[in-house]
Amino acid sequence: MESVEPLFHSGGALNFIGYKNAEVDRLLDTAKKTADYRAYKELMKMLEAVLARDLPYAFLWMPDVYSAVSRRVENVTLAPYAYFTDFREWQLRPSDP
Repeated sequence: MESVEPLFHSGGALNFIGYKNAEVDRLLDTAKKTADYRAYKELMKMLEAVLARDLPYAFLWMPDVYSAVSRRVENVTLAPYAYFTDFREWQLRPSDP
C-alpha cells in the first residue's frame, strides 16, 4: 500500500513544510503496524478527517494527471512529489529565430 507518511508524519522525508500533529503521527504509526485491512481503512478515514481539518496542503494537481513542459525548458523533474521542488535548476533556452 502507498502511504502518505512521508508527506504528513512529523519525521516524514517529504514533509517539506514541517507539518506536525501528534494525532496524525499516532494514526500513521498505528496504520503502519496494522495487518488488518479493515482496521487500516478506518485509521486512514480518521487520518483524512484530521488532515481535512488542518489542511496542511492545498494540492493543485493530481499525480495521475499528465503534465507538459516546453522543450525550451531544461532540467525539469516531473514527479508527483518532486514537482516544483527543483525549479531553481530550470533553464529556459532562447527561442529559435
